[in-house]
Amino acid sequence: MAEYFQNPGVVGKAVGITFDDGFKDFYTEAFPILQKYGYGATVYLPTAYVEDRFMGMDCLSWSEVRELLQHGIEIGSHTRTHPVLHILKEQDLWVEVSDSKRDVEEGTGEKVSLFSYPYAFPQEDQKFTCRLSAILEECGYVWGVTTRIGRADSGQNRLFLKRIPINEDDDLELLQAKLQGAYDWVFRIQQMYRRFKRRK
Repeated sequence: MAEYFQNPGVVGKAVGITFDDGFKDFYTEAFPILQKYGYGATVYLPTAYVEDRFMGMDCLSWSEVRELLQHGIEIGSHTRTHPVLHILKEQDLWVEVSDSKRDVEEGTGEKVSLFSYPYAFPQEDQKFTCRLSAILEECGYVWGVTTRIGRADSGQNRLFLKRIPINEDDDLELLQAKLQGAYDWVFRIQQMYRRFKRRK
């Protein structure tokens, strides 16, 4: 995905496949299918739960993560403990962002430049967004993704890119519509709902 944004001459449209939370079922279920069809993906790890359990599910081990890297799967940071970053004190925010990057780099021996924001992204809070952006850049992150719904493009902040959620209820027709932009309008509903919620 990074190559697509860095090279505007790329023909066609790129699709980045991402998985948050580092669950083991990525290794047992999704990874074999990706391999079968020749697709890559990015897995974002909340590093405190590697080789442990998170939200009642088994998580990847470091040996599995290293194996995934060897087969073209990118690994990014999803903080250490998956907190709501927006409510953290400055020092705790730094720890979650910087230590998770260090954890992945120590666990894999590879540099990490990708970050995934946990929970709903507070796009209406510009002060927080600027603060987090500065921390991400100082820690060495280059790209980031959020829960803002829509297709990513080069006009967006590269540290807070939009994504399109895909779930088990999507059929091929709905998936194709999402990839063609028919789901992008949901972002406006997201914004309206959040503004309404703040005023209550």
